[in-house]
Amino acid sequence: MHILRLTDSAYHIPRKNRQNTISRALVMLGVNEVKSICMSIAVFDPLMQKGSHKELTLEIARAFHAAVQARYFAVMRGDPASEEVFTTALLYHLGEMIFWSFAGKEIDSLRQELKRKDIPRTEAEKNVLGFELNELTAALGRKWGLGRLLEDSVSAEQMDNPRLKTVRLSHQLVKLVEQGWETEETKNLLQEIVAFTGLPQTALMPALRRNTEEAVQLAEAYGASAASERIARLVETPADDEDLKELERQLARTENAEQPPVRDAEYQLKVLRKLSDTIIAGSSVSEVLELVLDGIYRGIGMDRALFALLSPNKKYLRAKSVAGAGRDILARKFKLEVNEAAPTIFDKVICEQDAFWIKDRSSSAAKELIPQLLEEIIGDGPFFVAPAVVDNQAIGIFFADRRPSMRELDEECFDAFRQFAMQANLALEYLGKY
Repeated sequence: MHILRLTDSAYHIPRKNRQNTISRALVMLGVNEVKSICMSIAVFDPLMQKGSHKELTLEIARAFHAAVQARYFAVMRGDPASEEVFTTALLYHLGEMIFWSFAGKEIDSLRQELKRKDIPRTEAEKNVLGFELNELTAALGRKWGLGRLLEDSVSAEQMDNPRLKTVRLSHQLVKLVEQGWETEETKNLLQEIVAFTGLPQTALMPALRRNTEEAVQLAEAYGASAASERIARLVETPADDEDLKELERQLARTENAEQPPVRDAEYQLKVLRKLSDTIIAGSSVSEVLELVLDGIYRGIGMDRALFALLSPNKKYLRAKSVAGAGRDILARKFKLEVNEAAPTIFDKVICEQDAFWIKDRSSSAAKELIPQLLEEIIGDGPFFVAPAVVDNQAIGIFFADRRPSMRELDEECFDAFRQFAMQANLALEYLGKY
């Protein structure tokens, strides 16, 4: 059941028929990723069922967060074993998690010893337990066959191994950002990550934040709600930091020079035909959604198109895919908490499962459904919004507008937008069944 739930964990698509889903998971994700899912399920399920110490929650949160960042660093470096790196980062502090989950009276003793400022953590562990917890990680890795990379991760002799460096950098990062994204220590580590991965400085911070949001979703999919909430605190900071301001300055410099796409009926039909072929070919959910957003953006001639996904606990609505002007800015800003007591237009769309064209933002009804917090994210002006529905369950929303160019919207655009949303829902329904 866990594998089925995690196969589309990034999109949380409900599934009716599951008899062929393991085969489908292998096709959609590949053998290596399914293997890493199986391995992590076998380890994390007992941990989450057994313990509830705050230290365990912290270690699990760091494990998911570091694993997602490490896989991204590996991919950016062109490492073909990114899933092995992911699994190693996920289990890098396995010994610590096992201890906080299963230990007895030693827990209080180690807590007291760790409060000492005059000794390193490893020495405190030796004083209480007689060994270091990373040695337990290596021993369990050997005993359970969790991979040579995990065994080597505690060896000082392996410092030059680029895969181990990827794992260690990811864990250093997740610890530092708990103190803030803008600390001097974090900035110094980011420079090291830039040099190691070759990722441009301007692209690094948005990528790291997107990875953090993905880690929130991943932890939720594994059922680690407390860990997911802890990671989520790292992405709840206001979206006005320096890297976002720089993105906005870049957009301002290029927005007037670029011509927005115009409506192209032939391109709409081309995308719809390609969408049908993609579904039949069994492509991934992300490919389908990107194709739909491209049809809305370039085919209908919108300035921006977005797909936002509800979290599994239905508490948050976050951007997953964005096309068009200022896509990085909108992706960064678009994070909303679902509030049943004061619903927004997006809550209304999800509840009623119907598409809306918001024409007049000055009416009292519009102002009630579009509070200031939402306006700060999407700006002013008219827009289209439609629900993403699978198996009669709303899983998110599609949004599109022409705010940057201030061009008018019309009935033909709205009809085409609804058509793309409907085709997306049919595609998601099909991929959920087969």
